Amino acid sequence: MKHHIALVSLLITVMYCLGQEVRGQTSPDDDVVDKFYSHFPDAVKPQWKKAGAYYYVSFTNQGLRMTAKYTLTGIWQYTDIFINKSRLPQVTLEHLAKEYPGYTLERILYHDSMEEKYYQVEIRKGNTRRKLRYHDSGYFWKEHNK
Repeated sequence: MKHHIALVSLLITVMYCLGQEVRGQTSPDDDVVDKFYSHFPDAVKPQWKKAGAYYYVSFTNQGLRMTAKYTLTGIWQYTDIFINKSRLPQVTLEHLAKEYPGYTLERILYHDSMEEKYYQVEIRKGNTRRKLRYHDSGYFWKEHNK
């Protein structure tokens, strides 16, 4: 009987430890965190999330909300920077006023990756929502409603 109690206690301890490891997987290895801080040394309150083969980290940097994506080995993929209207290029503001009168700005982000850099502007008029992308220069690129 003593052996059964000891065995059950050992089994519970092992299961608890394994459960802790699974829950802790949302935090990346130190080398990934170090690479993140090398990109964003002034980052405040990073919150990590693991999804598939990537880590996503949401944080504030220089007063702006950002989300960055890294591989499990710490290779940076992209950063989305949430900005306000005052940071949009003038040509973008002019296009919005001319082509989308009456729409309100819902969300604006600047997407920065090795492959592309663009502004994504989400607008709404009544029940109609649109996602517009503008080149880094501010000129209209395409409507992207995925």
